[in-house]
Amino acid sequence: MYTSCVKCNGRLAVDEDGIGECSKCGTMQDAVESKQAIFAQLRIKGKNDRLCLSAFDDIVMKIVELPMEKITKKALIKKEREVSGNCIGYRILHKRLKEKHSLRVGRNVVMMLSALDNPEGAAARKGKKLRRRIYHSKGPDYIWHCDGYDKLKPFGFAIHGCIDGYSRRILWLHVSPSNNDPYIIAGYYLNCVEKLAGCPTILRTDRGTENTNIAFLQPFLRDQHDDPFAKEKSFMYGQSTSNQRIEAWWGQLRKNAAQWWMDYFKALRETGELDDSSEYHIDCL
Repeated sequence: MYTSCVKCNGRLAVDEDGIGECSKCGTMQDAVESKQAIFAQLRIKGKNDRLCLSAFDDIVMKIVELPMEKITKKALIKKEREVSGNCIGYRILHKRLKEKHSLRVGRNVVMMLSALDNPEGAAARKGKKLRRRIYHSKGPDYIWHCDGYDKLKPFGFAIHGCIDGYSRRILWLHVSPSNNDPYIIAGYYLNCVEKLAGCPTILRTDRGTENTNIAFLQPFLRDQHDDPFAKEKSFMYGQSTSNQRIEAWWGQLRKNAAQWWMDYFKALRETGELDDSSEYHIDCL
């Protein structure tokens, strides 16, 4: 295995102990002095077994170059790996480290460290093939997609959201004890219409009972229009699985955050710390 010499940029042959001799200047060097050598060490360590926690943290400290205390950098990376950041890909983790913690790390570094620290998660993400359905929207506010998200509902977190089909802008995203009350959903809709000073050409939902009020409000607000989708045609029912834009966003929510919380709450339930049949426990969450 070869890397670059720190002094003359010559060819440095690296053994498994991280020591190499430069073919150009002849000096013996500790390979961990360069980033390229660190990557070489990562590849060696990652071939047969998973990096231990201490080794992983040591390599992170050698690669990340910031005017911060080592304990701060170490704590930030460990914090993201121990919570929902453990189930996201390296691109989103790189962006989160930059925006949330102002931690500037190369994307390729985050990719390699993520794969070595969580090989099972990296393999699972890599194994999923991307299947896209063709979607068309004429422009902003042409069609809104709204739906409820029930994956965290057993633990007291009922989510309801709406997304613009063209721009993918989140129009509302609320968490409440219930997302089945038609009056609550109608309130979300009317507040959004008031804020944006307008309603969409088409509003698409599934046939849940929570949508009965907005099924009346949308055609009422579009009653005086004369386009092909005015009045009753401005509200569209469809299967929840075919509500493409919002369902795709729910998938991103689960992959980037919700799955970690689902596993966390299930673990509390399995250890007996959480009784999801108790209203007191649910309220405490």
